[in-house]
Amino acid sequence: MFLGGSAVIGLTLLVRGPGWAGTSILLAIAVACLTCGVLLLLLRPNGTVLMAGANWLGIVIISFAIATVRPVMLIPCFYVWPLLVSGTHFSHRHAGRDLVFASVAFAVAIYGFADAVEPAPTYVMGTGLMGVVVLVSCVGRARTVALQRELRTLASTDSLTGTLNRRGFLDRAATMLRDSSATSSVVVLDIDRFKVINDEFGHPAGDEALQHVASLLASHMRRDHLLARIGGEEFAVLAPGCGASGARALAERLRAALESERCPAVGVVTASFGVASLDAEGLAGALRRADRALFCAKRRGRNQVVTASDLEATDEEAADAARLFAA
Repeated sequence: MFLGGSAVIGLTLLVRGPGWAGTSILLAIAVACLTCGVLLLLLRPNGTVLMAGANWLGIVIISFAIATVRPVMLIPCFYVWPLLVSGTHFSHRHAGRDLVFASVAFAVAIYGFADAVEPAPTYVMGTGLMGVVVLVSCVGRARTVALQRELRTLASTDSLTGTLNRRGFLDRAATMLRDSSATSSVVVLDIDRFKVINDEFGHPAGDEALQHVASLLASHMRRDHLLARIGGEEFAVLAPGCGASGARALAERLRAALESERCPAVGVVTASFGVASLDAEGLAGALRRADRALFCAKRRGRNQVVTASDLEATDEEAADAARLFAA
């Protein structure tokens, strides 16, 4: 904005020629705007305070030009630049403060120093333009923020079940685990014989089964638990602050709830569960160990819970699971 303002002032000076009375003042303003623009470009990543100060400096410079340059002409239009920056980069409250400051500075300049023929109409038109600029920029910023939030939600949500997808689960889990020092566990489950469900009842019924499972899981979890569909028919639950025994009890509760509730489209839907607690390997390691436990639950007959500690105690199954996941 400031770089654009300095460019417009430069073009104005070129059109007016060197003999114009306001050349020196406008040239100083152009240099000031150029300096502000360059500083903002260089320091923007951590220059919020500088940007706010540059906005007020810009308003002061423009007001000074109105008070000294004759005639006033379209100089008030330059208020658009700092107010656009304010409306697009700061909160509505901050933009409102900048609008009030610009309106007061404009009034002082045009009524106290400038010799405008009709100061009242000039002031009304100028402040009206400022208000429109701030309103439009604030509305545009609000819509942009809302759209960004919606896009982030779409990128992290499974559209069929309404749960988090794998990406959303990993991102949200990383945040939750970073803020918690307590022991946490993951529960991974896979719907039993899901291919048979699709083949026998059709894919729409399979989708209903996935929705049924997601709804039941969500209704039997605590609010601080994290649920996600991380694969075709595979779901994961992060249980923060939950140790191995608590995670096993959670998995058994979820398994029993699925077994006892019929899905209208396909009947009873069961699932096999794998459970693992987080250790030094973090979430990725826990998910791998829970997947291995889940594989063993499938081998043992499905519709049951196997923990990573159970798997470690059974050498043959542990070797089979290790070979499977190494392939």
